[in-house]
Amino acid sequence: MYYDVVERLNAVLAQTAKQLADEAACDLPTLDFTPTKDPAHGDLSTNAAMILAKPLKKPPRELAQHFVDALNKNDLVEEASIAGPGFINVTIANSILIDMLNSIIHNGVGYGRSNRYAGNTALVEFVSANPTGPLHVGHVRGAIVGDGAAELLKAVGYEVTREYYYNDAGVQMEMLGRSVNTRYQQLWGREVELPENGYKGDYIRIIAAALKTARGDELLDCDDWRPFTEFAADVLMSI
Repeated sequence: MYYDVVERLNAVLAQTAKQLADEAACDLPTLDFTPTKDPAHGDLSTNAAMILAKPLKKPPRELAQHFVDALNKNDLVEEASIAGPGFINVTIANSILIDMLNSIIHNGVGYGRSNRYAGNTALVEFVSANPTGPLHVGHVRGAIVGDGAAELLKAVGYEVTREYYYNDAGVQMEMLGRSVNTRYQQLWGREVELPENGYKGDYIRIIAAALKTARGDELLDCDDWRPFTEFAADVLMSI
């Protein structure tokens, strides 16, 4: 219902702007309301008058008065007023707010859901972890935001596909294995240097120590980076 109210008030802006533009014979930009940042300024605000001031060649506050007059005649509006250089603030009528609350109570968890975008599809990719380092709070945040976005799309009718990539292949994973191998050999007293683009974090040393405990010197002369990568990935994804 809230968005229906906003759309209907946007329509008042468009109609009033059209009347003003017809007199000036100019094209119209898109005009709309947005929620106010301060409740003391009402529920919705628009800078429509300031946007139109240049093409219509009239002072913003003069144009704002036309919008205010039209809005104050609308049953959705408790009060419309001009602020500052030409902002228009609107307070929605109490009866409309009461209707919204009743709708929320009546519809419960179904409130706000619709089939408005039924037939549309959306692909949401999120979290996607490359296990070359420990998982962190950013991955958790990404999961929450991504899943939340998917649920919002579903709520308005989209057919949503979620994608999560576990990127455990490629050059980065090879470098992870070679880095662990280097630290593993150093634990056995061998003087070897990390590859030029090797991973230098302390977690590589921790993984190498865990590998030494688990496999002993079994891999000491292994030239294949894959066993090191597989062990490291298992450790990192279990943290």
